[in-house]
Amino acid sequence: MRITGRNGVVFELRPVQWQFPAGTGYWDDLWLVVEGRVDLGERSWSFRDPALTITSARWLARWLRQVVAGRVAPIDVRDAVEHGRRGITFDEPVLSFTLLERRQGEVTVRGHFYAEAAPPWLNADGKASVGLDVDFVLGVDRLAMAADEWTRALNALPPRQQP
Repeated sequence: MRITGRNGVVFELRPVQWQFPAGTGYWDDLWLVVEGRVDLGERSWSFRDPALTITSARWLARWLRQVVAGRVAPIDVRDAVEHGRRGITFDEPVLSFTLLERRQGEVTVRGHFYAEAAPPWLNADGKASVGLDVDFVLGVDRLAMAADEWTRALNALPPRQQP
């Protein structure tokens, strides 16, 4: 999937493969390796990590569609910081997304990139892992297209028996 903000900031995410061979075990059979790329214009980075289960990946598609449909309320950033609310989060805490604002036909989605998904220059000194938040302002039509791209990419994975 590709999300391009009106300011030219780009986020791409794609499932690459299953992390483990089929039949390894219930929990292991759910994990996907994903590749991501973030382009801020002046700087960019990419990552490859088993960051999502198939369940979480499908949940992301549903969340994006709910944002498009107006069924996700924007989160007040001050409230989110104070109470630890982050929007949609996953089992592996390297990616999360928050809806910050909704205007006529347009939304601001914040991507939170931590640990393995964070820009490598943030952890260059070897200290504790930190992250970077990136805002994408885009039309809901573009977000709907991204959700569809993501779903198609997930459906193209080799099939597995899922609970």
